[in-house]
Amino acid sequence: EGLCGSKALCSSLLPQRMISISNMAATFGRLMGLKVGTQWLPSLVLESLMLLCFVLLLVFACIGGRLVEASFTAALATGLTMFGGLTLWSNFLLMRND
Repeated sequence: EGLCGSKALCSSLLPQRMISISNMAATFGRLMGLKVGTQWLPSLVLESLMLLCFVLLLVFACIGGRLVEASFTAALATGLTMFGGLTLWSNFLLMRND
């Protein structure tokens, strides 16, 4: 079901928008991570586990139909915020690990 529920227009447009935002968030996350110095490994591992738990929670909530939005604009705002933010965070974390 996902964020769009059974709305055909939302289901066709939302994935394209989410991929575009995720690509931009990946670039910005990597650029932001370059400026950070070395990190303590246990803190990076803990943050990675937190990110994994958060991603799994959101994905299963979307798949299970608990995050179905009423309109296309609400689904767009929710999807872009959640998955753009997760992409930014994961790429920021990745670059700090180098």
